[in-house]
Amino acid sequence: MHAFIYNNKDKAYAHAKNLVTSDYDFLEVTNQNFDADKADKPALTVEGVRNFLDIVPIAPYGDSKVFVIPQADLMLAEAQNALLKVLEEPPAFCTFFLIGNHNLLLPTIRSRCQLMLSDDKTDVNLDDDTKHKLSYVLECKNYPNAYRAINYLNSLKTDKFAVMSYLEQLYAQKLEDSADDNVKFHASVALKEISNAVRYLKQNVGYANVVNNLVLKIYQKMENIDVRKQG
Repeated sequence: MHAFIYNNKDKAYAHAKNLVTSDYDFLEVTNQNFDADKADKPALTVEGVRNFLDIVPIAPYGDSKVFVIPQADLMLAEAQNALLKVLEEPPAFCTFFLIGNHNLLLPTIRSRCQLMLSDDKTDVNLDDDTKHKLSYVLECKNYPNAYRAINYLNSLKTDKFAVMSYLEQLYAQKLEDSADDNVKFHASVALKEISNAVRYLKQNVGYANVVNNLVLKIYQKMENIDVRKQG
């Protein structure tokens, strides 16, 4: 296997560094290194991908060369598609490491990588109080609670993608653990809406608009579930 997807940064770097004998064969694929005009953007640009692909065929100093893409899940579809060709036909001496939420990567990318998922959730950098509040903030039973959830999410000063990633983890766990069909349906809807929210954030849609849309759509689905139960 020449490509891996990790959700744990430390484990990805440990694996990657174990494959090379020279520091020159270990390359981080970031905008800082491959698209200086967008160096302040966390999501690798399509231009950054194209620039790094130019050096992929260059032979390593040692036996192998690795490319690590931090926050790969923030890449827009265009950048992911540009990456796809090299994952389909990688040089024998290259290994690629993509770090982030695998659910936010294109299916064509995921199908060409080995998933190396960890249960420790160490990549979500949120304090315990924030995690605790997020664990119930979207359990909206009425409109006042929904708007309180919106206000809380908008008040957070932490990384917006970390918030979405943690919410995704919460609902993925609920989907896996529950035997209740209604709970599973709600969780699956929430996961879809969170994925949409991340896509909108990547497209620079305002965070407040994204949060408002996310919470109200999840609430509306819960309301439909309650109506079905009463029927």
